[in-house]
Amino acid sequence: MCVEKSGKAELSNIYINKTGKSSLYFNSATVELENATVVGGESYGIYATQNADVTMTNITVKEIKNRAITNERSNVKIDGLTLENVEKNGIYITGKEAKTWINDAAISQTGTSGIGVASGEAIITNSHIDSTKKEGLSVAKDGKASIEDSVIKSNGNFAIGNYGGKVT
Repeated sequence: MCVEKSGKAELSNIYINKTGKSSLYFNSATVELENATVVGGESYGIYATQNADVTMTNITVKEIKNRAITNERSNVKIDGLTLENVEKNGIYITGKEAKTWINDAAISQTGTSGIGVASGEAIITNSHIDSTKKEGLSVAKDGKASIEDSVIKSNGNFAIGNYGGKVT
């Protein structure tokens, strides 16, 4: 499903199973996504790009072959997330203007980082990240992350891998 070019969408109570490249793709759009489940995507579960403004509430993403949620140069707000069994990053943030607010997330069983911040910013509250193959939270030199009232444990390499970014 694709919403793009200044489009607006309110999506609720949806179930998406085994899609192609991106199960949900938001390009320069304003989207409210509520009570959604994405299972078995071949590449990306949810992809926001080009200054999209996406609000997600009560989302489940699992069994994705690449990244479960990608924020590329957009604003993404997540409140209530269950994310598991993802071959790469659970949540991946890139682009200096990308900002992602994550509240009440349970992230587990990712192939690399639970949350990876290549550039841009992640604000994480009341969340639980465990059983990732590498870091629970990975922050690269152009990334910034703040984490509060959250638990990061039982990860392959580190709870937090800070590779030159800013973590508070």
